[in-house]
Parts: sequence; C-alpha cells; structure tokens
Amino acid sequence: MALVEAIVPVFTVILLGWAARKFNFISEKATSILNSFAFYFALPALFFTAIYMINFNVLLNAKLLLSVILPMLIVAVIAYLYAVFTKRDDKTKVAYVLGSFLGQNAYLAIPFISLAYGVSFEPMTALVGAIYFSVGMGLNLFILEYYSTKRPQIVKPIVNVLKTPTIWGILFALGFSILATYYGVKMPLFLRNTLTMVAAPASAVALFALGTFLHKKSKIDLKEVLTLCFFKNLLLPIISVAVIALLAFESIDTKVIILQAAMPMAITNFVLSEQYNVRKELISTSIVVSTIISLVTLSLLTFVL
Repeated sequence: MALVEAIVPVFTVILLGWAARKFNFISEKATSILNSFAFYFALPALFFTAIYMINFNVLLNAKLLLSVILPMLIVAVIAYLYAVFTKRDDKTKVAYVLGSFLGQNAYLAIPFISLAYGVSFEPMTALVGAIYFSVGMGLNLFILEYYSTKRPQIVKPIVNVLKTPTIWGILFALGFSILATYYGVKMPLFLRNTLTMVAAPASAVALFALGTFLHKKSKIDLKEVLTLCFFKNLLLPIISVAVIALLAFESIDTKVIILQAAMPMAITNFVLSEQYNVRKELISTSIVVSTIISLVTLSLLTFVL
C-alpha cells in the first residue's frame, strides 16, 4: 500500500502533462522550456537541499560509499558492453548507460521507505539518495559530454561537466556540509527558503514535461525498453546485494541501499536526454515501464528484506 501511495502521484502528474498537450493547453515547445527550468534551476537547487545538511563525517564511511558506488559502476559497464556487443549506435549506448543506475532516489524512495520501515530510516534513505545523486549525475553528465563532442576526449567533457549547474549545486552542497560539520556554519534562513522554493517543483516539472513528450506518437522497440528496465530494476539491486556481501557490510542500513538500488529509473534521465538529444523516446518510455515494474520488484524486496 505504501508503494502504491508513493507511485500514484507520479503517474497522475505524467497524465496531466499528457492531457495538457492532448487538449492543446500548452504548445509542443513547452517540453523544452520545462526541461530547461528543471535542468538549469530546479535540479541544482534540489540536489543542494538534499545534500547540504548531511554530516560530512558520514560520507567518509568507506563501506557505505563502496556499497552504493561500486554497483552503479558495474551495471553501467555491463550495460555499455551489452550495447557494444549488440552493435547499438552511440546514442543508444549512452541511453543504456544513462538509464542503468540512476533512480528515483528521493521523490519516490524517501516516502516509500519511510512508510514501509518507519521514519527512523529517513535520514539514511536521504543520505544514500544523495550519494546516488552526486555520483550518478556526475557520471551521466560526463558520458553525455563525452559522446556529444565530435572527437571524444577526456579533459573537455570533465571541464564541461564542471560547468553544469547541477554539478555546481552538488559541489556547493558538499562544501557547505564541510563548513557545517567542522565549523558550525549555518545557512541564512532567506537563502534556505529560496533554494527550497526553487527545488520544490523539480520533480513535478520533470514529470509534467515527460507527460507532454509522451503525447507524441512514436514507435519504440519494446525489447530495448525491457532491456533497460532489466538493468535498472533487477540487475542493479542484485549486484548491490553481492557487493554488500563481499564487503561484509553488516548494518541495518543495507536494506536501504538495496531498496534504493531497486528504485525505478530517474525522471532526471528524461531531462538529460532532452537536453542532449539522446534517445528521448526510449528513455521516456522506459521511465514509465520501469516505474510500473517497480510495483512488483519493490514489493518483493520489501517482503524479503
């Protein structure tokens, strides 16, 4: 029941976006405008507000970091190799990697895990989500920048990633976390309220934009969609379990890490695919299907864990 309560709003906002285009309440250009707002303003503020209050000492827990980051890197490599061996074009390779590890680690994860296990799990859920945000967005942006250059290289994509607003939001948040943890610095109330206001519509705007885009009738290979969902919904949590076991990471918090890994594909992936023009149809459809599949996978994991 907790999962249904968390997912229903996701589909409701997507449906509203679809209806807005269906009945011509907004123009086709609205999708790009909405995504631009999300990419340049709302997402950076969202990442900042999700990270800056975390005690920086907690982020120095090696087993915790490895339990979250290693599975992401492993599944990304597997997704890429699969795309190479099946002779996919570059944009499809990027789409496979893009959708393989970054999930709805805040909007869906926090209310679901809190309802399923209690509010005492909320801080760890937010922390793990913040790690996913930071590493996942950095990796995705690097990959997108790498493949968007005519002559792929290493330095230029890194420089371009460091110029993106989202990365600035993450870096500023980590910097403030250090200041708050070690020097007791507190954020001015007006600044915190401003960032909270800008961040608040991030998920809704991205979901609404996704709905407007889904109004377009385009053919999608269902096999590709299900392959992408397999990487995100099934393979990533399986790898997470294996990595946690190999690291001998014994903590009640490991169930949060596994459930976070099993979250459906991130809405932000659609924002990125729109900004970089990378298989938007595949990513948008996969987000919807992945969220539907998560009704089953998350329910089973909750029962097992």
